[in-house]
Amino acid sequence: MTLFCALYLSGSHWVLLQTAAWTGMLVARSQEGSVSSAVATTFDGDHPCPLCAAISDVREKEQKEAPEAPALKNTREIKFVELVCFALPESAVAGEMRWPEFVTSALVRTDVPPTPPPLA
Repeated sequence: MTLFCALYLSGSHWVLLQTAAWTGMLVARSQEGSVSSAVATTFDGDHPCPLCAAISDVREKEQKEAPEAPALKNTREIKFVELVCFALPESAVAGEMRWPEFVTSALVRTDVPPTPPPLA
């Protein structure tokens, strides 16, 4: 369930739907003609199927309705392939961030377990 939520929030569901639409178009068009013409008409953008048109319409509608993020002062935005967008403060970019020290040793217990062990 978490995977489905992550896919939806990242917009990957549109990629999955578009892939399904292209697959259906390739199968249907390759039965009518050659495979090369099916690939050409599927990916040229001039011959969309009804599912492709519906996906395009809904995505445009979502983009128009999406609220814009408020501008943050004193930040530099870094964007990754439309899936991840976050802002870092200038101090983090300049190298002023201090990381906690990594502890590699564990505490050793010195107390002895009771004899006989207690019954639960």
